[in-house]
Amino acid sequence: MYNFKYRTLCIATVAILAAAFALILSYELKAQAILKEFNTPEQQKKLRDARSANKEYSFFERALTDYQDNPSDENRAKVQSSYAIFASRINDYQSGAFPSLSNNNPQVAKHLPPIVKWLELTTPKINKLSPEQIDAITTSADRMSPNLRQVVNALDARYSQILDAKKNKVMGLLKDRTALNVVLLGVMLIFSFVTLRTLWRNQKTLLQLKEAEQKAQTANQAKSHFLASISHEMRTPLTTILGYAELMKKMDHQPQIEQKYLEHIIHASHHLQTLLGNVLDMSKIEAGHFVLNESTLDTSLFINELQGMFGPLAEKKGLTLIIAADPQLPALVALDAVKWRQILLNLLSNAIKFSDAGEVRCTLSCKPRQNNQVELIAIVSDQGLGISPAEAPMVFSPFEQTQSGLFKGGTGLGLALSKEFAQKMGGNLSFTSQVFAGSTFTATALATIQTHAQIEPRINSQLNGLVILLVEDQDINRELMRQILCNANATVLEAEHGKKALDILAQNPQVNAMVIDRNMPELDGIATIEAMRLQGHFLPTLMVSAGLQPSSEEIQRIGLNGWLGKPFTESELIDSVARITQSVHSQYQAITHDEIAADEFESSRYFNPEAPHRLGFSAERFAALSQKGLHRIDEILSQLAQRPDAAECCRLAHSGKGIALQIGADRIAQLLEQIEIAEGQFHTEQLSELVAEMKITHLAVQDFGQHSQFLPPSR
Repeated sequence: MYNFKYRTLCIATVAILAAAFALILSYELKAQAILKEFNTPEQQKKLRDARSANKEYSFFERALTDYQDNPSDENRAKVQSSYAIFASRINDYQSGAFPSLSNNNPQVAKHLPPIVKWLELTTPKINKLSPEQIDAITTSADRMSPNLRQVVNALDARYSQILDAKKNKVMGLLKDRTALNVVLLGVMLIFSFVTLRTLWRNQKTLLQLKEAEQKAQTANQAKSHFLASISHEMRTPLTTILGYAELMKKMDHQPQIEQKYLEHIIHASHHLQTLLGNVLDMSKIEAGHFVLNESTLDTSLFINELQGMFGPLAEKKGLTLIIAADPQLPALVALDAVKWRQILLNLLSNAIKFSDAGEVRCTLSCKPRQNNQVELIAIVSDQGLGISPAEAPMVFSPFEQTQSGLFKGGTGLGLALSKEFAQKMGGNLSFTSQVFAGSTFTATALATIQTHAQIEPRINSQLNGLVILLVEDQDINRELMRQILCNANATVLEAEHGKKALDILAQNPQVNAMVIDRNMPELDGIATIEAMRLQGHFLPTLMVSAGLQPSSEEIQRIGLNGWLGKPFTESELIDSVARITQSVHSQYQAITHDEIAADEFESSRYFNPEAPHRLGFSAERFAALSQKGLHRIDEILSQLAQRPDAAECCRLAHSGKGIALQIGADRIAQLLEQIEIAEGQFHTEQLSELVAEMKITHLAVQDFGQHSQFLPPSR
């Protein structure tokens, strides 16, 4: 309503201004026309002619006087000539040559006839002029001259009247124009006031909208923080529930009914884990912490997985599940396989959930794109309830459900997350639906064709020989993880916070791996890892947390080797620890003369340039930290030189080897490993060789720090 009033005011103001400007222009043109009447040369000449009768009569009188004094032919001709001019002027008066001055002029009408009569009587005399007639002509002219003056004065008076009238008219036009200017000024002032008032109101409204938006963003952030916190708090005890349930299930002599109960607990825990994971994923997206982790997807195995996972569910509900693939679908593609898998799981789960009869069909295909890329297309259709047009806008809205969805359960996050995932992966998620006829969802994502799969090293599920430092502030979770790790043949040292973990590391150099929680009192997980690296401890480190995964920049900065979210299963924890420890050792291979070129040998045999890349450190940061590690190895060599007992020598060699492997000193690691294999027995020559090799290694690392010759390869 307010906008309508303002628009009306603007239109009215423009109309008034236009009309006023038109009137002002009209008045200006009229004034110029009036002034033009008196300013043209023709008009000026006409006015002069109308007022020249007195002047011409005076010339005639002078000519008479000259002729009277000297009656020569020349003077006689002057008299006749001046008389003719005067007579011509009187004839103009009589013929109406000056109508604006003479018409309806009573004085002219009264005094002009005697002058005309005089001309009629005098003209014959002038034509036959003689000296004897001069006195008579002069006498009659004197009697006529008062009438002439009256006529000329009457013409002057009429001219003055006309001039005053024109002047008054021009002044009236000027007054009208001034009044219009005042009106214009008033209208513009009113319009300016209304406009400024409107701008002020708009600014005030804009500020209110910004405040409301800020409050909404704050509320949304608070909601996200609340959901993330609640999810974190729920995932922590869920870890305990799931972990102990799996441990109990492995116990011998469990009654069948208890095994069934445990399976229900584990199944419900996994379902709750999925729901909490969705909440955390949405929190990541809203907080801008969402990242894609590319991996290789075997499409045939993926199809078999979907068939094996959803086939029994569809069969249980009496549905027909059809999963088909286009023959042109590549066998291997690179994309975020976890996110793509989650999209398909959500779509198939919903299709089965909302269908009571008929078939559920999933078709996988692709379209070629540039640069060896393809657009993966997954079409999932069902013959279920369908979605009404009124409910369509809320399908992809987080925490919102359709009317039918309210009766089927869920959080309303699955499709919202799937659409976000698809868009982040360069695709989209859309749908078509008809009530009681079913729905069809189409998901797309960009992927790169792979010619061969990246072969991951086989992970040994046993942790034999590992001495693991477990850092967890929750007693129950720490006990659970300790039991799982010990069951996998690992030796576990425990700490309830970061400060105690650093003390244990200083006293136990045999520790060769660490599992640490992120959120702890005293010193949190990230700060503990940073302090550990600064002290020269480069242990393979796995972070376990119920919160959000650290960003890739933060992982690179602190040199984190792995991350495991809570809740986790027994196998997930063991495999994660085995993966980070085995990958570190498998990446450090012995370098021989045959494997490298001669010009690269001298540096690479003492320092592995892949080391900074594995830890995620920059060249400068790694050089500084690796020097600390080398100094620690120097201390170990000094202790070995004192010849302690064999067990202590073996322990020192093992500790030094671990540090050397982490910082890329492969040659030093080989020599220390020989002492470790010999159970602490070594010759003096071996120690001397180690000292010499250490000097060269110091130089190689220093050269790397100064010139960055061995930068980590780009991914």
